[in-house]
Amino acid sequence: MGKSTMLRFTLACGLLHTARSTVYSIADAGAIAGDASEATMWLNGGVMNSTLQSMADGDTLYVPEGVFYTMGGLMNTYALSDIVIQVDGTLSFAANRTTWPLQRNGEVCECILLTNVNNLLITSSTEGTLDGNGHAWWGGEQYIEFEEDRPKLLYVINVQGLVIENMYFRNSPFWTVNVYNADGVTIRYSRISAKWNESATTHLQGRELEAFNTDGFDIAGKNVHIHDCDIWVQDDCIAVKDVAGGSSNLRCAENWLVERVNASGVGLTIGSIQNSEEGTCVRNITFRDSTMYSTVKGIYMKSRVSEHSYTSSTIEDILYENITMVSPESWPIWIGPAQQANDGSGTQTCSLLWPYEYDAPCPVPVQTTWRNITLRNIFITNPATSPGVVIGNASNPMTGVVFDNVVVTNPGRDPWGESYYACYGVSGTTLGGTSPVPPCFNGGTSCLNATRMVALVTDGGNGDTCVDDDSAVAALTGGVITTCADAIATIGLTACTNSGNAYYDVATKYCPLSCGLCGSGARRRRQHVAQHHRAVRATADNTTGLACRSALSYTCSAGDSCVLPSAVVEGSIPVAQLLGLLFGILAVTGVVVAIAYAVRRRRSGAYDADIATPLMPLHSAGP
Repeated sequence: MGKSTMLRFTLACGLLHTARSTVYSIADAGAIAGDASEATMWLNGGVMNSTLQSMADGDTLYVPEGVFYTMGGLMNTYALSDIVIQVDGTLSFAANRTTWPLQRNGEVCECILLTNVNNLLITSSTEGTLDGNGHAWWGGEQYIEFEEDRPKLLYVINVQGLVIENMYFRNSPFWTVNVYNADGVTIRYSRISAKWNESATTHLQGRELEAFNTDGFDIAGKNVHIHDCDIWVQDDCIAVKDVAGGSSNLRCAENWLVERVNASGVGLTIGSIQNSEEGTCVRNITFRDSTMYSTVKGIYMKSRVSEHSYTSSTIEDILYENITMVSPESWPIWIGPAQQANDGSGTQTCSLLWPYEYDAPCPVPVQTTWRNITLRNIFITNPATSPGVVIGNASNPMTGVVFDNVVVTNPGRDPWGESYYACYGVSGTTLGGTSPVPPCFNGGTSCLNATRMVALVTDGGNGDTCVDDDSAVAALTGGVITTCADAIATIGLTACTNSGNAYYDVATKYCPLSCGLCGSGARRRRQHVAQHHRAVRATADNTTGLACRSALSYTCSAGDSCVLPSAVVEGSIPVAQLLGLLFGILAVTGVVVAIAYAVRRRRSGAYDADIATPLMPLHSAGP
């Protein structure tokens, strides 16, 4: 067997164990710096794997100064303790999928995979770099062909005692740093960047958002401290992941402190948290003293529900404190169901097109219990959209939600108008100078229940069916008319067909069945109705005598007899002012994938949903 062939076998995801070695420096072991040829990448990868596989407890693997081009698939094959990996140079991974090492199942190997390690230190005396050369893996065309079959830059599984410091993680093909089943993690003085263009200062310029799934630090574990880090990615910046199920011996993700980070991406995130048979739980999590410039989402807490509806999850004792956001490009605050593409696994999620696309679903998991969620001293300036979304399930509402001095300066009004928040299924309280106040907090009645939209239920067979809200008609008429059928018979069908009729808004909202807006062939008619409501707002607001200026969506509440997997959502922005949809839609083997394109609104040069004007790059984190 030739030397090149032997190295390729050695590099095959660490599946083969080599002889013991006392080599600690990869340069001393034969690795070559500064040579990007394929032969040298195989050689350097083989040296790395041979060293990792031959290390004993207490050993150090040393990457000296210089750029070492290498193949992926680097991993240890047995348990280790008290290990140091010191990177004073750069490991630059191959930008060639066709020669990338594969696992036995045909999927790509990770760049680096470390398993069953106790007391692991990944450090540098300067700033060590792991470069994933993600440009070779990103983009819409690549996603169509390979979806998520891309390597993580660093994946650590089953670890007790992990410290990562003084590291630069650059352009990961997929998730950047993923730690699973961990107890005791410290990440400090490190940075992450995932950019098409190194000079990008907004996520919406060029192809930036096509760096799909480049999460920053994704950790499933307990006793975690992340501090003094810079993160710029195109997905979750830091994510608290659930740990129940699978190979984890933990039940809860708990006891986290994240502080003094500069982050821009899809949020300082909890989730998405999925219900499990064991009962998933997330508790005692704090994010504090951090800044977010031109981030897509800011505070992002998300749940999702699996196909096993009998299981449960709990998210409790969460604190976001002293967070500053400047020009967030989408929702500064999102607390509720995960907003993502449906992966076809049975998991229900909120559509990426909600609420901008007609009929886009956004189901709220009833299996998730939310308790004691506090946002304190949150300062948001110039968000591109309305301040946020706080939505729970009416059958299992969020409790103990507190907004303490949550101040939004120059809040956007798209899509919630002067209500500012989508807000329902929540028992919430505001303190301090919180402004604007979510409409369903402080015992308030949400516009969602006060001014209802057409309630659509898909019957899955003969087209869409929907229901009349007879109780609303009775309330509006003081009991003179008690059913929608009587109301339409009294007023005439002109109430349903003529937008100039004084009863049009009430009739089309509360009496869709009697108005003939239901059943097969009625979709175009309902679209027209929805467009009218967006354009003129709801005259029903005046009829009901409420201060609500824009109806958000319909939600079931006590006394309602309905099952609504989704709702039609009314925004307060005229349709004529929208240039297009929030995202383009890309169909991938039956999975609808929202990709990196959005469109600008005409008004004042503002952007829709995930768009904002560039402001400034992240600043360096302090010590």
